[in-house]
Amino acid sequence: MYGDEFQDEEEFQDRRIPRLKIEKPPKKMAGVGFYMIVILVAFKDFLFDPISDIFVVTSILALIVGPIVSFIVTFYMFYSGVSFTNKKLAAILVPVVVEAIPLVSIIPTQIISLFIVRHLENKEQEEKFKKKMASIKRQLKKEIAYRAAT
Repeated sequence: MYGDEFQDEEEFQDRRIPRLKIEKPPKKMAGVGFYMIVILVAFKDFLFDPISDIFVVTSILALIVGPIVSFIVTFYMFYSGVSFTNKKLAAILVPVVVEAIPLVSIIPTQIISLFIVRHLENKEQEEKFKKKMASIKRQLKKEIAYRAAT
């Protein structure tokens, strides 16, 4: 074709090797559903738990509400496709135990554990993606070296 002699080597290499479009996988525990869970857990941790420590009647109710909210959060995590490793299970179960201790339940443990699990899940997902990209990069280098040799 006319004008090909003016292209530099990099453009020439780009034509010979097809470009791969690899997108990062979407983050888990994100979007409207996650924020609805955060609001539910924040309501429980910041409003319901302090009131339940003050009144006897609400402290009995707190023993019922805590596990129900924990179940909802766990169901959401399962529905979102979160893999349950030992660290994540510990982050989920510790707040359930802490909620049963009077006056310590004022600490917003459940919302803290929710964000810990989210961080751990997205970190694992990002590490898997980086390993996959490194593998593809190695394969491409081998392919380039093979094509250059032939």
